Amino acid sequence: MRLKNILSTVLIGTALLSTGCSRDEFAKINVDPSSVTTPNVPFMFTQAQLDCNPTDYLLWFYAQGYTTNWCQSFVPSDGYQENFNTMQENGGVGGQYVAVLKLKRDIDVQVNDMSKEEADKYQQLKAMVSPIVVYLGIFDSDMIGNRQYTEACLGRYGGTLTPKYDDQKDLYDVWLAELDESIAALTSDDGSQIGLGNKDLYWGGDVAKWAKFANSLKLAIAARLINADREKALAIAKAVVDSPVGIMESSDDNLVVNKGSKNYGWGNNGGKGKPNKDVVDFMIKNHDPRVRFFFTKNDLNPEVVQAFFDAQAEGVDCVLPDYILSKMNTHVEDGKTIFDGYVDGDKWSRFVGIPSDMDAKNIPEYNGGDNNYFATNKFQVLLGGKTKTYSVTSSFNEEYVHGWLDHYYPTKPGGETYLDNVDVPFYTMYYSTAEVMLYLAEFKLYGATLPKTAQEYFQAGVKASIEEHNHLAEINRIPYSVKEDYFAGLGEETVLLSDGEVDTALASADYNLTGDKALDLEKVFIQQYLHFMYRPIEQITTARVGGIPKIGSSMIPWAESIAPSSIPRRFIIGIPDKTSILFDIEEANQAAQGFTPGNAVSGEQLNSQRVWFDKNDPQYGEGPKL
Repeated sequence: MRLKNILSTVLIGTALLSTGCSRDEFAKINVDPSSVTTPNVPFMFTQAQLDCNPTDYLLWFYAQGYTTNWCQSFVPSDGYQENFNTMQENGGVGGQYVAVLKLKRDIDVQVNDMSKEEADKYQQLKAMVSPIVVYLGIFDSDMIGNRQYTEACLGRYGGTLTPKYDDQKDLYDVWLAELDESIAALTSDDGSQIGLGNKDLYWGGDVAKWAKFANSLKLAIAARLINADREKALAIAKAVVDSPVGIMESSDDNLVVNKGSKNYGWGNNGGKGKPNKDVVDFMIKNHDPRVRFFFTKNDLNPEVVQAFFDAQAEGVDCVLPDYILSKMNTHVEDGKTIFDGYVDGDKWSRFVGIPSDMDAKNIPEYNGGDNNYFATNKFQVLLGGKTKTYSVTSSFNEEYVHGWLDHYYPTKPGGETYLDNVDVPFYTMYYSTAEVMLYLAEFKLYGATLPKTAQEYFQAGVKASIEEHNHLAEINRIPYSVKEDYFAGLGEETVLLSDGEVDTALASADYNLTGDKALDLEKVFIQQYLHFMYRPIEQITTARVGGIPKIGSSMIPWAESIAPSSIPRRFIIGIPDKTSILFDIEEANQAAQGFTPGNAVSGEQLNSQRVWFDKNDPQYGEGPKL
């Protein structure tokens, strides 16, 4: 299907070159019947969904390695070192919208060339493409700013080959208007519209869900306007909630995408770093089950822990760090330590982050004696002539972002080998009820006229987020999401939700609003930040808009040894090519935004030279603007 539609797109341009009627008729008569000369519009729509790929390998290998370190959700494996705030390359962000915008232009031309009676049948299909482009446009502009949009991808249809850059501020207005147009078309069905069925990979042609998505997506724009134009942001929020098409408010509304039974994402590892200790500790303190989905268990299951103690009893120099031992119940029997289980159970005690202080690996508190977070060669066991090294901290959960991975479950030296090598189709979540509810909680605190309280939206958002990420963990078959027969012997537990866990998390003080506006806003932004743990561009956008993590916070604090003004708030922009026909346009765009081009741009410059929506946002660490 993909090859057919690529060919179709190329042939559109070829067909437009014909001018005379007799030539057109001649071409129709003499064409090979097996050739595709008139693109199938529904298939082009499906191709647009396939080309919507904001979570590809480049995002995880390049962009995530920067953004999550900059906003301190993940820490480099060796800790923060000098120059971690410099940027050498960019991938996966900036041009995602182009492939889908091209298909949108193609679809528009094909439908416009039909008779009015026939074209009228495709108005809802056209209306479904726009929200995809808008979604990707927001994503691409978050770290880059201005984008070529209103004049882009029209060259083959007589448009300019040198499209202008639209200001980010203007793009938000363009996108809001396009979403309104989509909603109008999606809610005016006269019964003549073609059905998409399984050609719609998102909602199977359910027009009502598309309308909810288009309406709810406006909130993502409003969230970026909250410090740039608060009055407008709050007006958008009110209009969205008042709209008769409704908002995304249940699991059935979520945009969870799988592109095929053999689509596993990509093969190589992409995640960089380990979770910030403050993030992990905050989630465990509040018994937030998402800690088990976002991060990996360490290797210290009961069998492995006992192997450490058995080796010590035999005189082997192997240690477990104090921050692990403090989580255990043990007793001594015949001079040997016996492991009796974790104080808080396997589900919580085996998730361990690393410190986010600058140069933490050289701070005695984190590298001295038996309390080392970084010297992995310390955590080895020699037992029965076999040696194994174990990870005592957690990591980025690779199987959360692609399905082509094998996982070996930890066992003692010389123990059985348990391998999970089942490849599963990859599911990702683009937009969801949790995001919508957490945005509404934020807007309500800022004064938006909305029907529910901030607390109601907040708790609905947290509940939805926990349940959504549990669902993703299950369908992506992350390690420990499937209970294997051998878990009992290893003392392993599954990571998925148990009865009552959501209610327990929602009952904690940090997961409830109290009427203290500054603290309540910080709580809301922290929940957005956590929800976006595997949507790194949205996460760093939340960190910029909300000024979190906040310096001195009792929840997730900013590492004070890292100067906030040294951390980038946008990505580097390449030096324009003087031989390109776009040279003047690109140079003018960079000058208009006040950007220094090239790779040799300091963290301080990338902090001060901000994209439009971010100019009035708080500095990292300052907390939300009131």
